[in-house]
Amino acid sequence: MRRRALEDNQRFTAQIEARIDGLKERAAKGDAGAKSDMDMQKSLLETKKKEAQAINAKYDEDRRRYLELTGKIK
Repeated sequence: MRRRALEDNQRFTAQIEARIDGLKERAAKGDAGAKSDMDMQKSLLETKKKEAQAINAKYDEDRRRYLELTGKIK
């Protein structure tokens, strides 16, 4: 489940990065609106990176709790 959640997150992150690259090209051509769109996408990208950390933390905690409950660690 962790792997699937991280793959989904990575796929979405890659899509955002591709959008940012496209917006950089538009901004270089003088598109004034591209800058604000790029800022929004960068913010979303940071959120997704933090989400990946949260996914790992959740599954690490779930595993730790499972091992604790089953008596495999103390």
